[in-house]
Amino acid sequence: MSKNINVTVLVKQDHVLSEVADALVKNGFTLSNTLHTIKVLTGSALDTEIDNLRSVNGVHSIAEERCDYHACNV
Repeated sequence: MSKNINVTVLVKQDHVLSEVADALVKNGFTLSNTLHTIKVLTGSALDTEIDNLRSVNGVHSIAEERCDYHACNV
């Protein structure tokens, strides 16, 4: 069963932030916040979609919320 997890997306500097955000949303990302100055997006996605989101053009990296040291989604 898939679960929704929080993620932080770092966008490559040579890409347009809004275009990458739109592409991520089309691929299952739910956008929560846009940090324009540092080209970071926060939001959530199903754990089964994370690898697909990593392949979106302009994505530098995606960090998944860790639950091994605190309670997640409580």
